[in-house]
Amino acid sequence: MSLLFFLFACVSLRYSNAWLGGNDCKDQSDCVSCTNHKTWSGANCRWCPRDTACHAQGSLVNKCSQTENIVNPDDCDKIVYAKYDKNLAHKMIYLCALAYSDDVAKYIPKASEVDTFQLVKQVTKPCSGGALCSGFVAVSHAEKAIAIVFRGTQHFKQLVNEILRILTEPKKSFQAGGQVQVYFSDALDVVWNDLQKYVNEEMNSYPTYKVWVTGHSLGGALASLASTLIMYNGKTTKDNLMLYTFGQPRVGNYDYALTHDGLVPLSFRVTHNRDIVVHLPTCKTLVPGTPCIALGGWPYHHGKEFFYGSEVMTKFSPYKTCEGLPHNEDLGCSNNPAVWSKCLPVELSACIDDHKQYFGISVGTWWKNQG
Repeated sequence: MSLLFFLFACVSLRYSNAWLGGNDCKDQSDCVSCTNHKTWSGANCRWCPRDTACHAQGSLVNKCSQTENIVNPDDCDKIVYAKYDKNLAHKMIYLCALAYSDDVAKYIPKASEVDTFQLVKQVTKPCSGGALCSGFVAVSHAEKAIAIVFRGTQHFKQLVNEILRILTEPKKSFQAGGQVQVYFSDALDVVWNDLQKYVNEEMNSYPTYKVWVTGHSLGGALASLASTLIMYNGKTTKDNLMLYTFGQPRVGNYDYALTHDGLVPLSFRVTHNRDIVVHLPTCKTLVPGTPCIALGGWPYHHGKEFFYGSEVMTKFSPYKTCEGLPHNEDLGCSNNPAVWSKCLPVELSACIDDHKQYFGISVGTWWKNQG
């Protein structure tokens, strides 16, 4: 009996160590040696580009989602390591602010951070909620970049319509994978059906230029979908497209999040303090304040979150790189109940203000104050 107990304890310890990271796997210090090593199940160990560490299959401390893990040694030289650039984020927010204007070309010279861009095409069309959905593509030869930018929610009536449709309509299948909110998909179609022609022309004309995709609020959701489609259709390489969104709502389910993470490794989701929109649509939890549930088709965030936790947010404000678990819904960042629990109803106004203000810019109304 004592021998059986000893063997059981050894096996239990082996599997326990594997789930916590796996002694054999975690001792590997580079991608090739990691993926040439076997995990507890006999499969290859997983190399995670987020924390540049090796993990066992099913590890509870692996910061990468399923599609981000590298399991094949041949893929090690294809890894795109994501590094957040706060200076680039600061430029992107000005592009987002420009998108709220119906005359982007007029206001580009007034946005000193991005005044080297030249408007190629702005598409503005009626969309659900009595609003105008809009997006534009611009090129900067100084930056060697092509910018694809989407407008956020235009007014309160559109916001009400957006919320009602999210609450009452089931998600729809997305071409690249997973399911997304119908409202976001429809809004993208309104703009993208006309805009993508000009986007493709610029990318074909300047194949070495970086592709910047960005948007604030609803615009962030559309930017997410557009970046996923661009990569799904093979229009550029994974190391060439960068997505920065600000105050982005949850776009789709966990399967969409996995799809996006696999296709768009340079994806950065910037959040500001108590911004209420980043919690919409609400995810499913077993108990309030516990992690979002990935399974079941509920809303789930994608990408890498960078959380600015101060009420006053500037270019130089400290931020947190959110790499905790669960994947993309780090409870130590914007999803921390201590951050958002007072939004309804005590601090609702402040939470809305945090959504409107990024890097000290009133994103939706910036252009109105430029003369």
